[in-house]
Amino acid sequence: MPRLRSVLIDIHAGQQLSHNPPPWSLVYAILNTPQLREFHISGPLLDRTAEVPASDGFQIAPLTHFCYSQSIYRLHPRTLKSQYDLLKRLLASTCPT
Repeated sequence: MPRLRSVLIDIHAGQQLSHNPPPWSLVYAILNTPQLREFHISGPLLDRTAEVPASDGFQIAPLTHFCYSQSIYRLHPRTLKSQYDLLKRLLASTCPT
């Protein structure tokens, strides 16, 4: 998909609220798309079992815009180490300074 520049994943869309994050293989494929510039995700970013690969084996597209939001109504929001690591790398690739 050479023209794919923006992706929006809205996990809370529709009438059925799902709190299941997208599979890691999907997030990985999206973030490895070289022409991707904007990535928006609403809801959980990673599954508890997901492990982010080491930085040498995982390249993130040069994003110019990254938006991540979670529901404020979630009873027990969790921050997983893998999610923290991925967010840190996403922010570093979006804001290199």
